[in-house]
Amino acid sequence: MSGNMFRDGAGLAADYFSVRAFETLRDRAAGRAEIAAHRNPEDVSVSSSRGAAVVVTYQFWESHLGSDPAIVGRALRINDRSYTAAGVLQRSFTGIRLGDTTDLYTSLCKAPDLLETRSWLARHWDRPRSWFLHMIARRSPEMTAEAMARSLDPVFASTREGTLKEPATAPRLRFQDGSHGLGGLRREFGNPFSVLLTLVTLVLLIACANIANLLLARAGARRQEVSIRASLGGGRARLVRQFVTRSLMLALAGGLLSIAVARPVAQAALTLLPAEIGAFRLDLSFDTRAAGYTLTLTALTRCCSGSTPRSA
Repeated sequence: MSGNMFRDGAGLAADYFSVRAFETLRDRAAGRAEIAAHRNPEDVSVSSSRGAAVVVTYQFWESHLGSDPAIVGRALRINDRSYTAAGVLQRSFTGIRLGDTTDLYTSLCKAPDLLETRSWLARHWDRPRSWFLHMIARRSPEMTAEAMARSLDPVFASTREGTLKEPATAPRLRFQDGSHGLGGLRREFGNPFSVLLTLVTLVLLIACANIANLLLARAGARRQEVSIRASLGGGRARLVRQFVTRSLMLALAGGLLSIAVARPVAQAALTLLPAEIGAFRLDLSFDTRAAGYTLTLTALTRCCSGSTPRSA
């Protein structure tokens, strides 16, 4: 068996299947869903030649193939076997699994280690007791996940070999949303990252409170200036508008500066992760939601502390 097993409530869940289970489910689900399968990636060496088709990721195309616009049809040699580049995946595709580092995709029957006749995969490929495939399905609009599970559970049961001593423990199908990537990375690190986000928010609030104290002290020192502006005809609304504008400009400048330093700091933080975590390809591209959250919180704190005390 090759895959993930984890506790889900009172039972255990796993994400691997046999070739027989995959082929049977794929055929029996025709018209209701399109089912595909993949297996865990392996390390390979690549050079130039020609042969079976392989699709490369955008990152691999840029870093190893020189962004060659004529990549389609170009010969590659993977583990000393011939492959032909069939295309490049979109830049936005970051893998089937969350944090996936796979660079090359080919058909299961052309997997490099399957072509090695002495490999474990070649010797156990079609045995019912060899479970190593991970499946993903695109169901038809009229089919719900629950209906799919009910209709395919008997089919899945027919692919198992032998009888179970306790029928109640028989594995059953369960469908989960795969639109945000597969794998257990989010399940394993979701809570720690939530705690980290809470801590970051608290630190940001503390920093904003400290800045607010500085602004309050500065507001007291500028009381005479505000009085002179008011005596010269500056109304309350105009003074508040001036202070809010100044506060927003300072908040925007601080937010943009934080965005500039965020990426190198994040890259440096990845080097501190354990080896098994650092092997993941984590997306460190600009996130408008995180930036908007930070800028909004900073601007609100800056405006509240920068304008309200002065206009009182």
